[in-house]
Amino acid sequence: MDQIPKMIDLGSACTLGQTYKKSLMIESRTPVSFEYDITVTKPHPDIQILSELQGEITGMQTTNVEFAYLPLSFSTAEAEISIRTSEFDS
Repeated sequence: MDQIPKMIDLGSACTLGQTYKKSLMIESRTPVSFEYDITVTKPHPDIQILSELQGEITGMQTTNVEFAYLPLSFSTAEAEISIRTSEFDS
């Protein structure tokens, strides 16, 4: 899972009340399927995860995790998530 960035910038010149979306692609580079579990460790009301928080990454396939940012004030919004994976049949 070395392709997961430590930070995703959802926009620095955002308009109040306008939603901004970004996707994070998670890829299995092996023929083995993985389960994933996303936990929001530091929530922020302006930042939402639109994708399922749990699922499967099929071997040699990708899945997208989509985020949305809806700024309601002129301030920096920060949220933290944890993505945990586990190999099937292990």
